Amino acid sequence: MDHPIHLQELLAWYADAGLDYAMDDAPVDRFAEAKAAEDAKTTATPKSAPQKSVEAPQAAKATTQQQAVPNQQAVADAQNLASSAKDLAALKHTLAGFEGCNLRFAAKATVFGAGHPNASLMIVGDPPGRDEEDENAPFAGPALTMLEGMLGVLGMKVEQTYCAPVIPWKSPGDRAPSPLEMQICLPFLHRQIALVQPD
Repeated sequence: MDHPIHLQELLAWYADAGLDYAMDDAPVDRFAEAKAAEDAKTTATPKSAPQKSVEAPQAAKATTQQQAVPNQQAVADAQNLASSAKDLAALKHTLAGFEGCNLRFAAKATVFGAGHPNASLMIVGDPPGRDEEDENAPFAGPALTMLEGMLGVLGMKVEQTYCAPVIPWKSPGDRAPSPLEMQICLPFLHRQIALVQPD
């Protein structure tokens, strides 16, 4: 081969495509899985056929739920759920159970706001990156270091503020969230602002 692909370049390509962490500890041979499934179909007895027909709709339903396209109903649901939360703990619990945004299905964590619940200064950050998702914090890694430096100039510490990401889930490949994804997520941010009441 005239142009060998180096491992580092391949990993960078995967990260750019949104595959930025391993899903399994060991590789999976999808071709062997497909062949085994095909073999199982051809050797299945008539007795097992009714059982499969009962399970198939459930599997299809689960797949549909995870791949559902966000819509205006999801925006309305987000607004209703967010406005009904009486405090930050209730809002965090509500957000953890919210499934109206596709971003949550690819994300490893739901990153909620953190800090002083009655802070006079609230900082809204970018959507979570890999560091924020790993730490489950609004700011982590280099972004946290930069924030600490900026607040230090003002004689403040991060713990004195309340920080929240503009949306709670990392986008695949760190792409920009779509306008509809933003509409769905913003009610939860607006409710945090209303509950903290920063200056």
